[in-house]
Amino acid sequence: MHYYPENLRSQATVWMWKIRDLCIAAVLMILGALAMAGTGISFFLVTGVAYALLTMQAEEVTVMDFIVYACRYYFAEQQEFEWRLTSDET
Repeated sequence: MHYYPENLRSQATVWMWKIRDLCIAAVLMILGALAMAGTGISFFLVTGVAYALLTMQAEEVTVMDFIVYACRYYFAEQQEFEWRLTSDET
């Protein structure tokens, strides 16, 4: 089922994925199925499933977005804390 975006600026979605993410996951899963049938290696199949799970949307936020935000907060951006003594604490 194709959902048309409500505000005309957001991207169109199919079920719980953006169309771009669904195409990438489908290609990875097809390559994974072919590689699994030919060689028995399941790397692409597992990668496709993992990518599909990480890009599922719930209220315009994906699991991958949350992981990126958390890594950026904890590792990439400098955290600055200031401790001051206020007049109420004396």
